[in-house]
Amino acid sequence: MILFGLGNGKNHYKGATGINNCKSTLRGASYATSEVEIFKGKIISWDRGFDANNKHVWGAEKAGYIFDEIKK
Repeated sequence: MILFGLGNGKNHYKGATGINNCKSTLRGASYATSEVEIFKGKIISWDRGFDANNKHVWGAEKAGYIFDEIKK
């Protein structure tokens, strides 16, 4: 995965795997992708699997999972 700062000074980072770089056999997939965005107080993670015909076979369909910081 390549992770890089977006340079806006707001502690915002984004990274992703390349297409077809991460082999996977989970639920009929032939490869998986992962996209991550890190903000202050929040992480968005979007992992998906695709078959040999590039058809989506597992993972969130429309957007990544959002994990918000829980403040005590």
